[in-house]
Amino acid sequence: MKQRLLSLLLLTGLAFTLGACTHVREATSDAVAWVRDALQTTVDAPLERTVKATTSALKALQFSAVTTRADAIYGIVTAKTARDETIEITITSVTPVQTRLDIRVGAFGDRPVSQRILTEIQQHLRK
Repeated sequence: MKQRLLSLLLLTGLAFTLGACTHVREATSDAVAWVRDALQTTVDAPLERTVKATTSALKALQFSAVTTRADAIYGIVTAKTARDETIEITITSVTPVQTRLDIRVGAFGDRPVSQRILTEIQQHLRK
C-alpha cells in the first residue's frame, strides 16, 4: 500500500514538472492558438512597442476607427472592418520583454482576418 502511494505521488510530481516545462516552452515559442473565438499568441516585444506596432498594422490594413488605450500592463486597440465588424486586440504584458496578443474579429471570430492582422503586427514589430 505504501509503495503504491509513493509511486502515485512520484507520478503526480513528474506530471506537474513536465506540464510546467511544456507550458514555459509554449509561452516562449511562436505558438498560436484559437481560444474562445480569438487568436492568441505571445510575441517577444515589450508592451509599448507591441501597442504601437498593432496600431500601425491596423492602419496599414486600412481598417477604420482605429483607437488605442494603454497603460503599463494592458493595451486595447480597436477598429472596424469594411463590413462594420469590430476588431478588438487585447495586449497584455507577460514580462518586460514579452506580450500576449488576443485578436478577435467580429462576434464569433474570423480566423483568416485574425491571422492576417497578426502577420501585419509581426511585420511592424520587425521594423
